[in-house]
Amino acid sequence: MLENKISNRLKFLIDFCPNYKTYADIGCDHGYVALNLIGLGTTDFVYCVDIHKLSLEKAKNLFEKHNFIQKAKFYCSDGFSKLSTQEKESIDCAIIAGMGGNETIKILSNYKTNSLVLQPMHNQKELREFLIKNGYNIVKDIVFCEKNKFYTFLCCEKSIKQTIYTDFELEFGKYSNTTDYINYLKTQKDKYLKIYNKTNNNAVLNILQNIENVLK
Repeated sequence: MLENKISNRLKFLIDFCPNYKTYADIGCDHGYVALNLIGLGTTDFVYCVDIHKLSLEKAKNLFEKHNFIQKAKFYCSDGFSKLSTQEKESIDCAIIAGMGGNETIKILSNYKTNSLVLQPMHNQKELREFLIKNGYNIVKDIVFCEKNKFYTFLCCEKSIKQTIYTDFELEFGKYSNTTDYINYLKTQKDKYLKIYNKTNNNAVLNILQNIENVLK
């Protein structure tokens, strides 16, 4: 992996991305994910997009350092707005990682690619609801833990066929018998238990009971 002094979260994100020829990395930051997708040899071209000029310059310098500058275009842009129609249509998959779910929804409300790799930092429920409402099948819904912080990774495809989500799954993701997911649910149980002890709220109690049922 190129520039492997990056977080395990970003390494996981790179491995999580399907093999597509053209990617758009929206909110690319310093360009590590986009660079490594090119470095793997399965991706031919990336659009690196960030709203911050300094981050975008660092991404561009990184690509120049590894002699991949001809395999990317760089846009200082809020979402897809600066890309031409032809460029947008050439994108096989878009990555939006490290942003809030509501910010991700805002970006996707203006333009939607057929395939998405998302890593929302919060408001995961609202994002899942938006994706399903807009015709996306959530192919993968995975929790990954780094340094006691839990991150949600979503891989989505436009499709008539859609995975069914319960209210519980919209909030907490699809069940997976992994250590990270189980530990995530345990932290959620502790969180809602503290809330219930303060409020005696029946809705919170119902959430607690659902979590406990899954953990059994």
